[in-house]
Amino acid sequence: KPEFINSSNKYGANAFLLAAWNGNLDAVKYLLELKPEFIDSVDKDGANAFLLAARNGKLDIMKYLLQLKPEFINSSNKYGANAFLV
Repeated sequence: KPEFINSSNKYGANAFLLAAWNGNLDAVKYLLELKPEFIDSVDKDGANAFLLAARNGKLDIMKYLLQLKPEFINSSNKYGANAFLV
């Protein structure tokens, strides 16, 4: 595995979070195959992949992530914003 897979940007977003943010379902699936623990990733604001997908209206990503981790529906960032408020 290339080492860059573990890097993150200045906002704390790793490749998995960025794939969810951008709505790239194939990349989300591939990155989870490589590193299943990515499912629990959060950025510096405490936003997980589900919240980032919601923020950008990426419904296919949201549905996929909910299949893997149904409790995402109750997630919120460190400011208390949930999928309805981001």
